[in-house]
Amino acid sequence: MLSQTLLALLVFGGLVIVANLSLRRANLRRLLVAALGAVVIIFVLTYGFLPENGSTLSLILSVLFGGVMGLLLLDKPRAWIGARLFPAPKSGQGVGFDPTSPVHLTALILVILLFANTLISFVLVGGLGGVAQEFSSPTGGAGDLISIENLLIQMALWVIFAFLGAGLFTRRTLSETFRRLGLRAPTMNEIGMGTAVALALFSLVYLISVVWQLLAPPQVFEDQTQVSQLIATNIDTMLLAFALALTAAIGEEIAFRGALQPIFGLWPTSLFFVLIHVQYTLTPAALILLMATLGFGWLRRRFNTTAAMVAHFLYNFVPLAMLLFARYALDILGGL
Repeated sequence: MLSQTLLALLVFGGLVIVANLSLRRANLRRLLVAALGAVVIIFVLTYGFLPENGSTLSLILSVLFGGVMGLLLLDKPRAWIGARLFPAPKSGQGVGFDPTSPVHLTALILVILLFANTLISFVLVGGLGGVAQEFSSPTGGAGDLISIENLLIQMALWVIFAFLGAGLFTRRTLSETFRRLGLRAPTMNEIGMGTAVALALFSLVYLISVVWQLLAPPQVFEDQTQVSQLIATNIDTMLLAFALALTAAIGEEIAFRGALQPIFGLWPTSLFFVLIHVQYTLTPAALILLMATLGFGWLRRRFNTTAAMVAHFLYNFVPLAMLLFARYALDILGGL
């Protein structure tokens, strides 16, 4: 995983750096567009024509996403699409999608690329059943993926891309980058609001889960939640639960709420966040996650990213901690 992370950082991080530099060096813009075009072509070839276990659906999806990304490399289609999907840029405020910005173009292409990669990989492994089988594998399964080392690597990748995208050391200082990403020490009011949002989300999740379990046939409910159950089963210590909650809160909030939401807006960013979590695809859990991410996004817009991180951490950690305490209690009672 480390080698793949370093390769992604080298290739895509390089594109993000060039995008920031091209804001002041117009001669780099053509190079950037050419490089993004090459990435799109490689993506289509990799997923559409080269995999031995490929399918007609993966070919169609790769060509479809490749066509969309290719279209977005053109100025007029990008401006037309951006005006209809994303908030307009506000002068001097650093928010809104600017179709003429090479940084915003690069962010949009990479966002679509990540979603396309996630969706096609989901199709290639066989949907929810295939994902569950991969997660339950003795090697490379949930037990290997949910390790403190891998969690730290994933968090670092999100954070690095967010800071590079915000222009750290290419057009902003460290303090300016922190402000752009909405990062600062939280006030007691912000901690309280983050906690309140997390509690409200717990209540909604509980209600939806009860209705979901009542309405869905037992086998369907089990099939739709098997990946989440496998993940929860492999979190067997409080330290691992804390690490999972903390790294997700830091990495995902800085990347999505800190870096992307000011550009693409609350709803598009929230929908994208849901779509890349393939274990919830096409299940009611996607609705639960959408409400959660909208809550985090509201905190970012109303307060800052740090407040959203507080809510995200509590939203992840408290249920895991309760589950672990229940296991400990059962173990103790079983030994009596």
